[in-house]
Amino acid sequence: MEYRIFFLDDHESIRAKDEFKADMDSAAIQVADHLFDACSEDFSSYELWSGSRCLMPANNVRARERLAIGSAGSISHEAQLIVAERERVLLDSGGILAQSRKLLEKTKALHTVLNIPMSPDNAA
Repeated sequence: MEYRIFFLDDHESIRAKDEFKADMDSAAIQVADHLFDACSEDFSSYELWSGSRCLMPANNVRARERLAIGSAGSISHEAQLIVAERERVLLDSGGILAQSRKLLEKTKALHTVLNIPMSPDNAA
Protein backbone atom coordinates (compact mmCIF):
# COMPACT_ATOMS: atom_id res chain seq x y z
CA MET A 1 0.00 0.00 0.00
CA GLU A 2 1.09 3.58 -0.56
CA TYR A 3 1.32 6.11 2.26
CA ARG A 4 1.99 9.84 2.58
CA ILE A 5 3.39 11.53 5.67
CA PHE A 6 2.90 15.27 6.04
CA PHE A 7 5.21 17.07 8.48
CA LEU A 8 3.39 19.99 10.13
CA ASP A 9 4.42 23.18 11.91
CA ASP A 10 2.86 24.70 15.06
CA HIS A 11 -0.09 25.97 13.00
CA GLU A 12 -0.66 22.52 11.46
CA SER A 13 0.49 23.80 8.08
CA ILE A 14 2.29 21.31 5.87
CA ARG A 15 6.02 22.06 5.77
CA ALA A 16 7.28 18.86 4.12
CA LYS A 17 6.00 15.51 2.92
CA ASP A 18 7.22 12.10 1.94
CA GLU A 19 5.67 9.05 0.30
CA PHE A 20 6.50 5.41 0.95
CA LYS A 21 5.11 1.90 0.57
CA ALA A 22 4.43 -0.60 3.34
CA ASP A 23 2.61 -3.93 3.46
CA MET A 24 0.14 -2.89 6.15
CA ASP A 25 -1.10 0.07 8.16
CA SER A 26 0.68 -1.00 11.34
CA ALA A 27 4.07 -1.01 9.57
CA ALA A 28 3.29 2.37 7.99
CA ILE A 29 2.48 3.84 11.41
CA GLN A 30 5.80 2.51 12.77
CA VAL A 31 7.63 4.09 9.83
CA ALA A 32 5.81 7.41 10.29
CA ASP A 33 6.51 7.45 14.04
CA HIS A 34 10.22 6.94 13.44
CA LEU A 35 10.42 9.44 10.58
CA PHE A 36 8.66 12.03 12.71
CA ASP A 37 10.93 11.32 15.67
CA ALA A 38 13.97 11.83 13.43
CA CYS A 39 12.53 15.13 12.17
CA SER A 40 10.88 16.37 15.36
CA GLU A 41 13.37 19.20 15.86
CA ASP A 42 11.86 20.86 12.78
CA PHE A 43 8.16 19.97 13.06
CA SER A 44 5.38 19.91 15.66
CA SER A 45 3.32 16.99 14.41
CA TYR A 46 2.48 14.92 11.39
CA GLU A 47 -0.37 13.30 9.52
CA LEU A 48 -0.24 9.89 7.87
CA TRP A 49 -2.52 9.15 4.93
CA SER A 50 -3.22 6.22 2.65
CA GLY A 51 -5.33 7.44 -0.24
CA SER A 52 -8.26 9.29 1.32
CA ARG A 53 -7.85 7.55 4.71
CA CYS A 54 -6.18 9.50 7.48
CA LEU A 55 -4.42 6.95 9.70
CA MET A 56 -2.77 9.44 12.03
CA PRO A 57 -4.37 12.89 12.35
CA ALA A 58 -2.32 15.87 13.49
CA ASN A 59 -4.26 16.19 16.71
CA ASN A 60 -3.53 12.60 17.68
CA VAL A 61 -1.93 12.44 21.12
CA ARG A 62 0.89 10.20 19.88
CA ALA A 63 2.05 12.87 17.44
CA ARG A 64 1.36 15.83 19.71
CA GLU A 65 3.11 14.55 22.79
CA ARG A 66 5.94 12.78 20.96
CA LEU A 67 5.70 9.69 23.10
CA ALA A 68 8.89 7.68 23.43
CA ILE A 69 8.87 5.23 20.55
CA GLY A 70 11.91 3.19 21.44
CA SER A 71 14.86 2.36 19.27
CA ALA A 72 14.68 1.36 15.63
CA GLY A 73 15.42 -2.15 16.86
CA SER A 74 11.94 -2.26 18.38
CA ILE A 75 10.20 -2.17 14.98
CA SER A 76 9.94 -4.82 12.28
CA HIS A 77 12.83 -5.40 9.90
CA GLU A 78 10.58 -4.32 7.01
CA ALA A 79 9.82 -1.03 8.78
CA GLN A 80 13.53 -0.52 9.57
CA LEU A 81 14.43 -0.86 5.89
CA ILE A 82 11.69 1.58 4.86
CA VAL A 83 12.75 4.08 7.52
CA ALA A 84 16.40 3.83 6.43
CA GLU A 85 15.47 4.39 2.78
CA ARG A 86 13.12 7.30 3.50
CA GLU A 87 15.56 9.01 5.89
CA ARG A 88 18.25 8.80 3.21
CA VAL A 89 15.87 10.25 0.60
CA LEU A 90 14.88 13.09 2.94
CA LEU A 91 18.51 13.93 3.65
CA ASP A 92 19.31 13.92 -0.08
CA SER A 93 16.23 15.97 -0.98
CA GLY A 94 17.85 19.38 -0.57
CA GLY A 95 14.70 20.54 1.23
CA ILE A 96 14.24 21.72 4.80
CA LEU A 97 14.96 18.22 6.12
CA ALA A 98 18.33 18.00 4.44
CA GLN A 99 19.73 20.31 7.16
CA SER A 100 18.37 18.35 10.13
CA ARG A 101 21.13 17.22 12.48
CA LYS A 102 18.79 14.91 14.33
CA LEU A 103 17.71 13.26 11.07
CA LEU A 104 21.34 12.75 10.10
CA GLU A 105 22.17 11.23 13.50
CA LYS A 106 19.16 8.89 13.42
CA THR A 107 19.94 7.86 9.84
CA LYS A 108 23.57 7.08 10.65
CA ALA A 109 22.53 5.03 13.69
CA LEU A 110 19.97 3.01 11.74
CA HIS A 111 22.37 2.44 8.85
CA THR A 112 24.95 1.14 11.33
CA VAL A 113 22.41 -1.27 12.86
CA LEU A 114 21.36 -2.50 9.41
CA ASN A 115 24.93 -2.48 8.06
CA ILE A 116 23.94 -0.24 5.14
CA PRO A 117 26.48 2.30 3.86
CA MET A 118 25.52 5.97 3.96
CA SER A 119 25.55 7.97 0.75
CA PRO A 120 28.86 9.84 0.36
CA ASP A 121 27.12 13.23 0.72
CA ASN A 122 25.75 12.31 4.15
CA ALA A 123 28.51 10.19 5.60
CA ALA A 124 30.36 13.11 7.16
